[in-house]
Amino acid sequence: MAFEQHSLNGYNSGCAWQLEINLKSLDLFENCLKDTLNLTEGPIKISDYGCSEGKNSIIYFSECLKRFRSYSNRTVWITHTDLPSNNWSEVHNLLNSCDFSYLNLPNTYFSTVGRSFFNQIFPSNSIHVGFSAFSFHYLSKKPVRPEGDTSLVHGGFIKQGFEDMKTILKHRIEELVPGGTLTTIVACSGEQLNMVLGKIFIMPFIALLNQGLISEEKIKTMEWNVHGMKIEEMRNVLKEFDDKIDVVHLEVNKRICPFYTEYLETHDLSLYQDKLNNYFSVLSKLQLFSILDDKTEEEKQMIFERFQEETKKVIAADLSEVYMEIITLVIRKK
Repeated sequence: MAFEQHSLNGYNSGCAWQLEINLKSLDLFENCLKDTLNLTEGPIKISDYGCSEGKNSIIYFSECLKRFRSYSNRTVWITHTDLPSNNWSEVHNLLNSCDFSYLNLPNTYFSTVGRSFFNQIFPSNSIHVGFSAFSFHYLSKKPVRPEGDTSLVHGGFIKQGFEDMKTILKHRIEELVPGGTLTTIVACSGEQLNMVLGKIFIMPFIALLNQGLISEEKIKTMEWNVHGMKIEEMRNVLKEFDDKIDVVHLEVNKRICPFYTEYLETHDLSLYQDKLNNYFSVLSKLQLFSILDDKTEEEKQMIFERFQEETKKVIAADLSEVYMEIITLVIRKK
């Protein structure tokens, strides 16, 4: 997801880093799924919020359900959600044809819903286990910059991020059955904005600005659509729901980029540049195109290709460790 109106196209081709991070939470999610056996004697209803093109979700649930099927044959029904504009054909094609589909397991079913998670999607008290990875940090609208605040990540992001996360959790808690759980993974605002990861996000835009391909006025209107919370911000949101939930797990982790680890082993700089550039291209294309509305399609493509070239230059210029910090949260409805 990306703002209320946009979905990420091409996500399946650049999501390997997120998948590696997601899989580290399998034990937590399996425990939630196992606990559900005591909540109902009927089918277990799982919701997946922000599935994008589906690859990571399908692999994640396949791996978890393989474990689950070793001790339970209970029927499982997974509903994948994302924006109406999502590439739903890709999701359905993968589920019905790929080798890693969880549909290859017995008593497992799926459905899809095109609706923003800033709304209530399911009936109250209907979901046993919720899951979301790298989705709930997207914002519902562009943050309002406080007067006099000139920082890139200004105070408006903190305010908008707080209100949006509060809205998201309010709806998810309402959807959960009593005793039901929600596991979510979101980007965390930590040291990475001052490290290599932040440079790779920002420096290509500055390069295009210096080359006259984008203007300073346009840069100021760019739609930065994600807010990575600090752990204190997340705790403040959770306090709003003290009477409705128990916090089962809340943790910040540093996750080194798998492409960087591979580079240390192979010393193949070109391969490293290609993989990391592909990752950033998927995430940054929406931001870039949001300020190219006065360009032709040919001009947009030319600028995007130049953006990718500049991204590779930034990657090669600093070969120190690339990592991100993430928050993993598990809550249980009282």
